[in-house]
Amino acid sequence: GVNRHFHMICIRDKFSQNIGRQVSSSVIWDHLGTMYDMQALHESEILPFPNTERSFSLPDDIIQEVTEGD
Repeated sequence: GVNRHFHMICIRDKFSQNIGRQVSSSVIWDHLGTMYDMQALHESEILPFPNTERSFSLPDDIIQEVTEGD
């Protein structure tokens, strides 16, 4: 899900602690990729918020305020 990277940090830390040496997250992701279709899992996740890209620009008065240092 959305928090998969935070979960991976916890998994990596616990795994490394239990075996007594550091293991990188990429090694764990690679191993999981041999057992699961990770791309399908990522594509099937339901995001709890909209995740569409759209144009954004700050209003001119805010830009002016920031550039003037107020």
